[in-house]
Formats: sequence, structure tokens, C-alpha cells
Amino acid sequence: PHPRVDHVVACGSYDETVCIYDLRAVTDSKPNPLCHSDSVGGGLWRMKWHPHDNNRLLLGAMHGG
Repeated sequence: PHPRVDHVVACGSYDETVCIYDLRAVTDSKPNPLCHSDSVGGGLWRMKWHPHDNNRLLLGAMHGG
């Protein structure tokens, strides 16, 4: 979850992409992300929001698997 915006969540995985969701818009069906990244160049193993800038997200990703 976002540390300052309670309804925003970022999700990343080994599919090499990041999605950001607004939890207020999630229903029982498949949720639609607010945004979906292109490939970040490897599976994501860590994400952390910037401590002061609400629009920045630090990613830790593997390169080439």
C-alpha cells in the first residue's frame, strides 16, 4: 500500500511489469489498473514508495531472470 494515499496499491511480479490500483474501484470482477508498465527488464522482487514524493516508486528487479 501507498504510505500516504490509503486507497492506492502497487503490484509487481515476475512478469516484469508494475500495476497501480485504486482500491476504491476494485469490484468482484477482474480489477482494472490505473496504470500498467511496460517491461522493467526483470522480475520484480521489491518495491518501495519514495518517502516524500507520492509519484515515485523504487523498484528492485532481476535482469534476465
